[in-house]
Amino acid sequence: MTRSASDHVAYGKADDVHVVEDDVSSVLASLKVPQLKCLAHRCDVPKVSSLTKSKLLAALKNSSLDLHQVLQSVKLEDLFSVADALKINVPKRNKADVVSGIVQGLVDRRLGRLDHETHLGKYYLGESGKVLHGEIGANLEGKVNLILTSPPFPLNKKKKYGNFRGDEYRQWLSQLAPLFSKLLAPDGSIVIELGNAWEHGRPVQSLLHLHALIDFVENEEANLRLCQQFVCYNPARLPGPAQWVTIKRTRVTDSFTQVWWMAKSDWPKADNRRVLRPYSDSMNSLLARGQYNSGDRPSEHKISDTGFLANHGGSIMPNVLELESSDLNEAIRLPQNTLRFANTQSNDDFHRRCKTAGIVPHPARMPAGLAAFFIEFLTEPGDLVLDPFGGSNTTGYVSEQMDRRWIAVEADRQYALQSRLRFPDDKLKTY
Repeated sequence: MTRSASDHVAYGKADDVHVVEDDVSSVLASLKVPQLKCLAHRCDVPKVSSLTKSKLLAALKNSSLDLHQVLQSVKLEDLFSVADALKINVPKRNKADVVSGIVQGLVDRRLGRLDHETHLGKYYLGESGKVLHGEIGANLEGKVNLILTSPPFPLNKKKKYGNFRGDEYRQWLSQLAPLFSKLLAPDGSIVIELGNAWEHGRPVQSLLHLHALIDFVENEEANLRLCQQFVCYNPARLPGPAQWVTIKRTRVTDSFTQVWWMAKSDWPKADNRRVLRPYSDSMNSLLARGQYNSGDRPSEHKISDTGFLANHGGSIMPNVLELESSDLNEAIRLPQNTLRFANTQSNDDFHRRCKTAGIVPHPARMPAGLAAFFIEFLTEPGDLVLDPFGGSNTTGYVSEQMDRRWIAVEADRQYALQSRLRFPDDKLKTY
């Protein structure tokens, strides 16, 4: 069901857009205990000195606080900490401007604000779960051909780009399934890349990421099914987890991510002829000779005299995607577009632009070659691709290059600035 601001109690207004209860709760949660106690005293909350943060939050939630009232009670220097905790950029000026910036940032994050666009795509700032439940999501219902994303991984250590842990992560990912399913066209697909997880402080691999994916695909409200599981293998990945791989030396490098392809139909749009990989040298020699050893095999397969002589333009890709060759003496065999984006040149251009702008690139970008493979495999030119965790917008950039329409949603404006760097200035409109 589509939510709007009117579904919540309104506590104030920002530029004629209602602030909702969730916004007040977000600000309260970002405050430190002394700040909460000060606010609780003003609201005549009893026995303030003995209350923990969770009890302070519960008491203040029942006080029907106005968002501006909460923010005005906080010192200017502490307001900057609140803005940082909420990942909202605010002007470094007077208190009124900072308060207004935080309020508007909360509204933008919930309703979505268009940050930039090209002739094929739009990049919105906001929390995807909230934005896609609103007007933007309502306009996308039944129209998205591919949801391609790499959500925050379930890491033990909190990263700058944000991630949940444990059961919180499992529940968070699962509840997105009905929303994503509602956005899909009848023959649309969902592709999620997810890294492996490890038990905290132990050299033991966690099953959390698998449970989370299973919960996602088995959410009864979503009516999804797993079309196929893929593995994205990266032989150049840095050794990790470092404690067990490079320090204790008791584990080997974790060098792959899980990629699950899901749909709400057994027959989503897909064509593996669009992602054929080049034939190997031995297969090209076989085709040139026009003959090979036919007959029975130890596997009990019977190979006909002509079964391997038809030239289909390439061989069918396996579900293990190796975007960089692990053998320096063997050329990597990838479909043309996948190879084009797996090439480091486009990544080097992005890094150069980030360096020139004094920006540190997103630390967990989806490989461009991976995005290209699934966009080519599961969509056609003109189709619509959505990335609800857009980050620096690899998905949107690749979609644009492959003549697909795209939409990205991202909560952190710093990553929106990185996305802007991917597109030529004359092709980009910013807001």
